[in-house]
Amino acid sequence: HSHRVAHAESSEKTVFSSDDFVVGLAVLYPLVRPILSERIPTKDSMKDLFCSALIEDKKSSSLDSILSSNSYTQEFAERMRIVLLYCEDNFPAWSRSLVTKEFRRMLYRANKDTLAERQKKVLDEMKQARSAHRQTEEMTLLLEYQQLMKLGSMNEQALKRQ
Repeated sequence: HSHRVAHAESSEKTVFSSDDFVVGLAVLYPLVRPILSERIPTKDSMKDLFCSALIEDKKSSSLDSILSSNSYTQEFAERMRIVLLYCEDNFPAWSRSLVTKEFRRMLYRANKDTLAERQKKVLDEMKQARSAHRQTEEMTLLLEYQQLMKLGSMNEQALKRQ
């Protein structure tokens, strides 16, 4: 589920993913940063690198401090600042137990969205491989798809345990 948030300086709409909110909450509430290790990486290498930095951060560093520790693009840094502002406005002053519970719930939803996106991409690639008679590639993609299905099943079980 994507959320639409108006950008402060323009009338354009910026769409944030459930994964963006998970990352924003991890910045806002450092106590959940270790749980980020359960996040399924997206194909956004910059965000994946940022999540690794959050997990490794033992000092509960601020967003700007973490952003300055690596070479993130200005666009990425600005996006993370906007996500953090949104999270500060919409998820304020949660108790320790509530933030952990809600973070896990949001994380599993973000993982579900990431997996669905990757499954769709693999299915599209599989169709292309089949129509081009590239059987080895098709079989490799089929195996990848099966792994994604298995991961999805594990994620669903984790969500149900919440």
